[in-house]
Amino acid sequence: MRRKELDSICNENIWTIPMYLVSPSDGGFRVLVTFKGPDFECSLGGDTCSNPREARDSAAARVLANLRSKQKSASDFDSKA
Repeated sequence: MRRKELDSICNENIWTIPMYLVSPSDGGFRVLVTFKGPDFECSLGGDTCSNPREARDSAAARVLANLRSKQKSASDFDSKA
């Protein structure tokens, strides 16, 4: 489950545990997930899904993809230095 993976990453980095705000949207549900680190705040939404659980997983998956993208960019920058 993506939410458990995101929780684990937040725990490892001593960030706040993600908060999930579920909202009805277009006959389904969307979620905004928010968490904080010492010098940043991240808020991202997921896709519209048929139930709240899927919507939370969608939002967590989007955050994980964003974190991986930032990690890759930092890694690429470090290798060029």
